[in-house]
Amino acid sequence: MDFGIKASGKLQALLLVSLAVFMGSLGVGILGAPMNMKPILGYLLKAFIGLVFGGIAAFCLMAAYRAIRRDPGLPSELIARCLTCGERTPHDLICPVCGELPQNRSVALKVQTGDWLGQIFGALILTGVGCLGIFIMIGPYLDGERRWWALIAFFALGLLMTVVGAVGLFGIALSLKDHIRGAKDISFACYAQDRATQGHGKIAWGKLLGLQGKGTVKIPLTSQGRSEGGYRASPGDITLAETLATFEAAGLIEINDVTTYDWCVGDPSGKTRKDLSEFKRKIDRRVLVCHGNWVATYHDEYEDESDNPVAEQKSEKKEYEHVARYLARYLKQSVPITEFRKLLDADLVCRSQLEVHARKLRDQSVELSNALVEAVIEALLRDNQASNSN
Repeated sequence: MDFGIKASGKLQALLLVSLAVFMGSLGVGILGAPMNMKPILGYLLKAFIGLVFGGIAAFCLMAAYRAIRRDPGLPSELIARCLTCGERTPHDLICPVCGELPQNRSVALKVQTGDWLGQIFGALILTGVGCLGIFIMIGPYLDGERRWWALIAFFALGLLMTVVGAVGLFGIALSLKDHIRGAKDISFACYAQDRATQGHGKIAWGKLLGLQGKGTVKIPLTSQGRSEGGYRASPGDITLAETLATFEAAGLIEINDVTTYDWCVGDPSGKTRKDLSEFKRKIDRRVLVCHGNWVATYHDEYEDESDNPVAEQKSEKKEYEHVARYLARYLKQSVPITEFRKLLDADLVCRSQLEVHARKLRDQSVELSNALVEAVIEALLRDNQASNSN
């Protein structure tokens, strides 16, 4: 339970601190007690108790601190970058490039790295286990045990514990070496109704080494300006624009203005230490056409009545279903509007059939707005000019 005041984290921290105090007090009490044994055995036993109990107490204190810590400690250069387009924008302001709204960016950022402090405490515990293994191997012999089978059993058990401690300590040493030499991987992913972005990068010792991302912003198609005399006075393929606008108005297709931002700052691989002022961004703007996944629904409660009040409505829905199936042949995935136009121009029969469908839909119930047709005409002209320039 949280109660709005981070109560769960504070309660967890309290329990961990209590466990740390208990383990620490128990270790101090045992270490302070007299031990009637050989000096070397006393040192090994004290090392085991001090390392294991002390490691557990230190690990509990670290976990308690992290349970109540709120700041993830991310570099300020990282938080200052818009995750959609990479523009240097404060997190509490609207991005002037892509329009990203203010948000807590630290929630989307994930640091993928090992817990090196936990590894150190684990090394202490494993070292203590190794000390206990040596104690079990030599202790019975020094205490006067001479039965060969008992000595072999104690030696085997002690050797097993010693090997476990040595292997664990060696693995932790390698992991710490990689942590000191390398950097931490960081990634992010954000999804909203009108945008999606994801990326990755590297940070080291509280500083950003590099970051790259790819964000996509999708908005409905809108007209940038009005031509005098209406859209019929505009240059361009008016017939195709009216056809596509009809299908868009009927919900059979979706026409969206999609802008993709492919950006990079520094060196995302972390292999070289580049200046963070080296910022690259590529912007690609396209108008994409996709199938609207229109599905007709019918109500058959009047099926047996001679005077059917929904007969006309059912006929229109059947017409919509026919057109939707016809469009599905050519819009299996989102395509740029210029490529869709080339596809139709290459198949005049298909284009003619689509124009017939569009006129029938307009005659039945679909009403077009001039703004929608103008927006489609502008999209065709703009994307055609962009493809020709490329």
